[in-house]
Amino acid sequence: MTRRVLIVDDEPRLRALLSRSVTRMGFEPEAVGSAEEARDSMRREAAHIVLLDLRLPGTQGGDFLDELGANWPQAQVVIVTGFGDLQVAQKAIRHQVADFVTKPFTLDDISRAIGRATARLGQAPSNADQHRSIANLEREAIENALVRHAGNRTAAAQDLGITRRTLYSKIKQYDLG
Repeated sequence: MTRRVLIVDDEPRLRALLSRSVTRMGFEPEAVGSAEEARDSMRREAAHIVLLDLRLPGTQGGDFLDELGANWPQAQVVIVTGFGDLQVAQKAIRHQVADFVTKPFTLDDISRAIGRATARLGQAPSNADQHRSIANLEREAIENALVRHAGNRTAAAQDLGITRRTLYSKIKQYDLG
């Protein structure tokens, strides 16, 4: 049985790239640009794995994540976003998403995330599953922002939507500095 992967992202080039990559991984992709299109797709034929961007036109990805959990709880979700914050991380943990990948990412990152999602298919979520804690998600988002901005803390703080003071505090807290 070919596993179906639904790619939900508003960037056409990224959807095309992910579709090609998912096909090479042996999955059947469907790529859509909004939560509304994703909802229609899931109603027609539920995907096994959903790659979900959180910043979408219309219904936001976080709201669609709630719908996925309520209507298609068997679907394994990988959040793919350039904007991670504590509220998003909490929602991701609550919904027991398979993985959380921040943009920019590599295709190896996507491959690993899909691998984790695939491993979880057919298994009931349990406490033994290796879910990332909020702190780990936050630390990773900060590290990624610092890498994206070549260590420029002011730019990284703006990217994360936090103050420089908060960023400095988090850098100290996570011993990133």
